[in-house]
Amino acid sequence: MKKNILYFLFLFLVCIPSFTYADNMDVKLYMRNSTVLVDNQIDNMNSFVVKGNNYVSIHEFGYLMREFVKFDSVDKKSFEEIVKTDHVSFYARKIFQPNLCYGYSLEDLDVKYNGVLQTISAFTYKGINYYKLRDLCGMLSVDLKWDSKRKMPLFKTDKKQVIVSANDKRKASKQTVVVLMYHHLLPKELRKKHFPSNGSVMNVDLFYKHMDWIKNSGYKTINLKQLEEFLYYNKPLPESKHNTSILITFDDGYLSNYIYAYPLMKKYNLHGVVFHVTTDTSPRSLSKITPGKLDRFSGEQMLLSEPTLEHASHSHKFHLMNQDGIPFFFCKPNNEINEDLRISSSITGGSRYFAYPFGAYNQNLVRLLKSNGYKLAFTTKTGYVDNKSEPLLLKRFTMWPNTTVNQLSRILRNAYVR
Repeated sequence: MKKNILYFLFLFLVCIPSFTYADNMDVKLYMRNSTVLVDNQIDNMNSFVVKGNNYVSIHEFGYLMREFVKFDSVDKKSFEEIVKTDHVSFYARKIFQPNLCYGYSLEDLDVKYNGVLQTISAFTYKGINYYKLRDLCGMLSVDLKWDSKRKMPLFKTDKKQVIVSANDKRKASKQTVVVLMYHHLLPKELRKKHFPSNGSVMNVDLFYKHMDWIKNSGYKTINLKQLEEFLYYNKPLPESKHNTSILITFDDGYLSNYIYAYPLMKKYNLHGVVFHVTTDTSPRSLSKITPGKLDRFSGEQMLLSEPTLEHASHSHKFHLMNQDGIPFFFCKPNNEINEDLRISSSITGGSRYFAYPFGAYNQNLVRLLKSNGYKLAFTTKTGYVDNKSEPLLLKRFTMWPNTTVNQLSRILRNAYVR
């Protein structure tokens, strides 16, 4: 009897999982950020470690290999992950069920790489597939070794580094990006009833007018990878009216972005980014807005809304202030901040992009973002972005509930004449 009590006490104290540990006692799961070398360029890799092996998302691996990897589509019945780039086509079943959004499984998964069916060890966590790093390297003919001198993994690929001509650099120097910031969207009557004085809630009809104007204006929307290469390599952005591109962003991950923004943006072929407070991610998909509540995306809805909407970090548990009104990112110890940044990145598919909660940042947070491999971070300061902007201190234009189409037009026009 005493042995049984001690056994159950051991299970309760040791084996019941925390957020970053798997709930299968045969699989110990933890997350880490590592410094790596890719073709002799230092980078950062976010991975889970399962039974001593590194597992990465296809987004993370594609990023390391200097490819922009994205979901081209996700089949609603099988949740098939379909990834394509100029060099790679990759197909894998999504091991995902809405009621297991916070679960995981470890299994050998059949994937199709460039038309060839292969088997790879896959670990699924919170609805995202993570693949065994060595298996991926073997499948994609990437040489993976350990650099004993610098004590870090060394990747060698046959991919060319990003090389930008002098002419392209001059072209990029004349380009501007206008980053628009939205939050919650509601029909006029619901906003008036439940959030009459909330400056972060916009009428759906007004948002639709904004999107309709953008669609017909001649300005093009871009994605975060394009912005990153523009800022880090002076790689020109796609052609757009008056050399001005638009990046549409949504803060907080509200369900209304999926219900109202996503369908119209998909129809208009507009691209957007949702910055999620990942601790609030819904465990199940909701198809309707609950008046007066701030419902959030589910993991399933994140998948279904790609590639129209890409998903990035707005923190995990640290979108809060203490009793003295100081943001958690300013007053928590660095090890807790690092953990928050890594968890949020993992839930958003290994995203390297961040929006500061409350728009608040300091030198320490910027330094920690950089050390955790984040490439872009957005403030709430007003202003334009060009190729001389600091990538971790990017400015945006807040779209208020009363921001008219004429005001939006003026913001874009002033980017050209400034």
